[in-house]
Amino acid sequence: MIDKYIEYPLDKKYFEKINDLTSINLVIVGRDPYPKNPIKIPFMKSQWKELDTKSSGYHLINSLYGFKKAKEKFSTPTEFSIFILSKGVVFLNCTYHYLDKERFSKKKHSKFCQLALKININILEKSNKIFLCGDAKNMLELAEIENLKDKTTAIPHPALQSRNKIKDKNYWDKYWQLNSLSKLI
Repeated sequence: MIDKYIEYPLDKKYFEKINDLTSINLVIVGRDPYPKNPIKIPFMKSQWKELDTKSSGYHLINSLYGFKKAKEKFSTPTEFSIFILSKGVVFLNCTYHYLDKERFSKKKHSKFCQLALKININILEKSNKIFLCGDAKNMLELAEIENLKDKTTAIPHPALQSRNKIKDKNYWDKYWQLNSLSKLI
């Protein structure tokens, strides 16, 4: 059954740069990798044209920096992710295995969360603040790590469809409108 869930490990250069950071202001954690044209940096795609106004990467960039401004300044979303990393903002996933859009199940998926936690734990512990997007909250709760609870906040997923599903649109807007997260860096 493990073969069904393809692994997209965190990009090695990105991971090395994370470990070179002396401080981490914010870690934004998503659920699992994007399986089409993955660049192995959570929320990011290989080209700007792949990030439309419905995508999570678009709203993440827009909230941290401004999408239009980022697109003008950086040649690719990868270049932007390295820049924002230099500001102490890290992107991680709760699992680096694609869960095939399945509803999260402790029985079926916890082993993948535990594997990812081995990669993520030092980064999460070093961070000042952790935002868990959407399902990431349920997935990270499996670990029951006491020292992370005070700095962890569950927030809505940045994809526009997440906003459309919740009753209180202001809750989504608080995190994902233009420059909403830029105050944290």
